[in-house]
Amino acid sequence: MFRNPQYAYARKMGQLAPLAIRQVAGLDELYSRWRLQQGQQLGDIKPVCLLRDDGFLQFLESSR
Repeated sequence: MFRNPQYAYARKMGQLAPLAIRQVAGLDELYSRWRLQQGQQLGDIKPVCLLRDDGFLQFLESSR
């Protein structure tokens, strides 16, 4: 990520925290269930590579 000059600058200035990388088994199914609970239609749920929503982290922790 530091190859991106905007990201590197934001990190240097303290605007962004380091990325937190987590591996979660069954993440696609958990993400879909979470979005459905929020009222999103199944056909509108798209896979994501980066999640910025702390609500999903809370959902993951409560699903264990």
